[in-house]
Amino acid sequence: MEAVWEFQLSAKKWIRYDPSISKLMTEEAEKNSKTFETEIDGCSVIFDFEELKQKTVNTKFLKPIRCAILNHDKEYVLWELKKGQRFVSFHPSTAIELEQLHEQVNVTSVTFKGSKATVSFENKKIMYGNEEENETKIRRVISDAEPPSAGQPVLPNDNNQAATRATKRKDEIVRPRNEEVENKKIKLDEALKAAKKSNDLFAEVDEYCPGKDSKQVYIEKQDVYSVMLNQTNIAQNNNKYFLCQLLESKVSANCYYVFFRWGRVGLKGQNNLVSCGDDLEKAKKVFCNKFFDKTSNEFSTRKKFIKVKGKYDLIEMDYSKSTTFI
Repeated sequence: MEAVWEFQLSAKKWIRYDPSISKLMTEEAEKNSKTFETEIDGCSVIFDFEELKQKTVNTKFLKPIRCAILNHDKEYVLWELKKGQRFVSFHPSTAIELEQLHEQVNVTSVTFKGSKATVSFENKKIMYGNEEENETKIRRVISDAEPPSAGQPVLPNDNNQAATRATKRKDEIVRPRNEEVENKKIKLDEALKAAKKSNDLFAEVDEYCPGKDSKQVYIEKQDVYSVMLNQTNIAQNNNKYFLCQLLESKVSANCYYVFFRWGRVGLKGQNNLVSCGDDLEKAKKVFCNKFFDKTSNEFSTRKKFIKVKGKYDLIEMDYSKSTTFI
């Protein structure tokens, strides 16, 4: 079996990379490289294995990528897991392992995100993390990608399009200075209003968070990155909670964490503090992905929250004053 990489040319059209490029991509992925840069048809291209994107350096054009497995039956197979509202492909070595085992066992262990995870082929799920509290759907599908001859990862007119955009920007009429000043003033007023509203919001750091006194809940405009979730099953006498908070340090600039605590209502339960260093976007991604995993709702649209059977419900909290968690 071997890994074969594909890129998305248009909305419903995927193309396999040339074998030489695909081999390079697999080698870099096996080194656990987050990104790597190479040249295709005279253009520098960066491959991002975390976001599964291809970016042409000079044009900034992005194309989604994915990894298929060419199995012993000469089928191109995709092993994917659900991430947010879309499915993304597994790491090549994990995908090969899944393809080798899916007809032999119902449950197996694989390496996922640097640690062991449990895969249930029968339930089409993968469980990972501390006590395997994370769970998401997986699927196996036959790739419909076309051969390399059907399209190029870097289009010949990419450079022309970039030049056209640059010329258009250059030829645009520069706004009068007084208009620019006025716009800056409006934006400053809006920022000050947003900051005032944010200062009116507050959420306590959970009492069981390590070093809680040196941290505070991250608040951005009207978004308080702290949620309490609940899942109740009367038939099974099950009443669980899940707390998730994005925290920032009060003593170090640009230092972020995501804190989780879960268990039966009324008990301390278990907890986990994930350090994200100075990467706020990473911390937001960890927080939002966890929210979706537990609720099947996006954090950004939580005001229109819809309870999904088998998933956690969102407990409404009042963040205009101090709140204490379970």
